[in-house]
Amino acid sequence: MALSSLFIIMTKYGLEYPNFYEKLYALLIPSIFMAKHRSKFFQLLDACLKSPLLPAYLAAAFAKKLSRLSISVPPSGALVIIALIHNLLRRHPSINCLVNRGDDETSDPKKSNAMRSSLWEIDTLRHITALMLQGSLSLLRMI
Repeated sequence: MALSSLFIIMTKYGLEYPNFYEKLYALLIPSIFMAKHRSKFFQLLDACLKSPLLPAYLAAAFAKKLSRLSISVPPSGALVIIALIHNLLRRHPSINCLVNRGDDETSDPKKSNAMRSSLWEIDTLRHITALMLQGSLSLLRMI
């Protein structure tokens, strides 16, 4: 996976890759949840968004894009998204204001105005996670 190699070169050897986050942002489409190496991709995505030096507007843009994706992917993908957003909110406290606000959409993370938006999509997932939990408990009882 090219992203893995690029990430290693950037973090270990200091390679500057212009528009890296914009290109990573563009990869966040529903079909990524069906990709063969999706698990590795999401691990790398989480690692790429881990830096405390990541600007708040980028952390917010990724949280918002992931939040939007959460309502159009399978439930297992939504759980991955919830974990990624949780990590973003924990690592970048300045974006916690997103939890209770309005909305806007764009393909450019710099122009997304995510810091003036909200993560309303996460609220829509409450019923999905509750149903998944009930289903899991039912399966465990059968075993």
